[in-house]
Amino acid sequence: MTIHPNSAECYATLNLSAREEAVLSAFVGELWLTDRQVMAKLGSTDPNACRPRITSLVQRGILVECGKIKDYTTGKTVRLCAVKVDA
Repeated sequence: MTIHPNSAECYATLNLSAREEAVLSAFVGELWLTDRQVMAKLGSTDPNACRPRITSLVQRGILVECGKIKDYTTGKTVRLCAVKVDA
C-alpha cells in the first residue's frame, strides 16, 4: 500500500509516543474501533495500556469519537473511534 506524499509528511510532524503510534497503527484498514478492540489488536489485556492514548489522540484531533456501540464483553455502551479524515 502506498501513502500519498502529503500524508507521509503530515504523519512525520505528529510527534507521537511509541504507544500512541501503536494505537494509531491498530486503526490501519479499520473504519472504526472500540477501546477494547484496540487493546485486543495490540495484544494487551490491560485497558490502561491503550485507553489513555486513545483519549490523547482524540484530544489532539488525530482520532475522532464517531459513535457508540454495546460492548460484547461487558454489555456497556462504549465509544467508537476512527482516524479523522479531513475533507
